[in-house]
Amino acid sequence: MAAPVGLGVGLLLTVVAAVNAVGVQNDRYAWLDTGTPSASGGATTAISRDPLWALFTTDPFDGQTIFRADVAAIGPTSLVPPGIPRDPGPGHYYISPALAALLRSAPADELGGHCGG
Repeated sequence: MAAPVGLGVGLLLTVVAAVNAVGVQNDRYAWLDTGTPSASGGATTAISRDPLWALFTTDPFDGQTIFRADVAAIGPTSLVPPGIPRDPGPGHYYISPALAALLRSAPADELGGHCGG
């Protein structure tokens, strides 16, 4: 009886460890998953020699969810995300008109630290 229980517990621990390992590996690959589909519906753009790494996250604030995309342009030929004229440089960011209004209306010590200043 002890052997089957031990085998079952061992298999369960292996599955839990494997699920965690896959999640950690996917987090690492998320930075590399920039994709190449264009906005025109399925056609692909030329693949850039310099990738644009992106990490998509959400931040809660005052009952709202703020969606954020942190990007890192690796070189001068990195793709530019849709809706902005060029990749932001180090220490710079683009915000939507809705987030700009929220930044103006919220006290700086409450929201400013969450959105990069």
